[in-house]
Amino acid sequence: MDTLQKLLELDIPKIEFIDRKYQISSTKTLLYGPPRSGKTYISYDFISNFNTKKRLYIDLSDLRIDVSKIEESLQEFINANQIQALIIDNYEQNIKIPKCENIVLISKKSYDIEGFDKILVLPLDFEEFLAHDTKHQNITTSFNNFFRFGNLSENMTLQDSKKSKKLQEMLKLNTKDELELQAIKNIINSFGEKTSVFNLFNQLKRTTKVSKDRFYELCKSYEDQHIIFFVSKYDQPKAMKKLFLYNHALKNAISFGKNFKNEFSNMVFLELVRKYNEITYLDGVDFYIPYNNSVILCIPFFNDLMISSISNKIFPLLDVYKVSNITIICVNDLQQTFFMGEIECNVVPFFVWALL
Repeated sequence: MDTLQKLLELDIPKIEFIDRKYQISSTKTLLYGPPRSGKTYISYDFISNFNTKKRLYIDLSDLRIDVSKIEESLQEFINANQIQALIIDNYEQNIKIPKCENIVLISKKSYDIEGFDKILVLPLDFEEFLAHDTKHQNITTSFNNFFRFGNLSENMTLQDSKKSKKLQEMLKLNTKDELELQAIKNIINSFGEKTSVFNLFNQLKRTTKVSKDRFYELCKSYEDQHIIFFVSKYDQPKAMKKLFLYNHALKNAISFGKNFKNEFSNMVFLELVRKYNEITYLDGVDFYIPYNNSVILCIPFFNDLMISSISNKIFPLLDVYKVSNITIICVNDLQQTFFMGEIECNVVPFFVWALL
């Protein structure tokens, strides 16, 4: 039990925690999601409510820990020390879960565990970013930084010149070898596009020797961890899917090339995925939400001259998909309303829409 005693004495680091939209309300909770999304900090905030001698944090990725020995003695240690709250970080499904009054498991992937609530933790949305952004008081400046450097809270305190380097380091740490690094770079370069795992594999094998099984397994793992998302065409599951990333700024970390429209669409998607269980697209439509039959168009630099062409493209879809409302999300500081037939169309800047 020496290791567990040392972990108890180490306790959790003292941090200045800024509230997230994720709250642990159950005595048994699994936090899961992509790397650096804030899962551990959320668990720190929860466990900080308990007496320092009655709480225990275990990171199973710590090289000083022998997992098999921890498993053998953990229950006895909990009982002997009357531990009231336990966090197991980097949990995997084969790890035996002890009995404790409060348990938080942290994992990359979702597991169905009897008696445990599950919370998918994604990086900061724009509203959370503003709460963390103590450096800028101007919402336009904050938006520009959010767009350029992404949604990871740990990047916010770095100098701008070091933020892309930090993302590069993160990508390297989360890939096992050079092949996997090339695979994720290939995937990142295709974000915002209509594609398939088969197409991504064909692109990669032109430059890298990789087996189909290995690449498909990687893509499945990235999807399970919510590092990547595939958005289906509405009511056409066999059609090509749109690919999005959990951090819209990753492209800037691996390439000097820019694709403003795709980065912007990805940023909009990450706001939507927190609100809706099903997000789809249509021909000529960035996002269609079946729940409320709403259409969302991402047009960074909208102007009135576009209304006619947008109407011609969207009008035939209104009855077919029973569209109830249309939102055009832009970058420029412009808010207005016009109608397509009887359907209201609202033009809203991202930094207004994201806070609604």
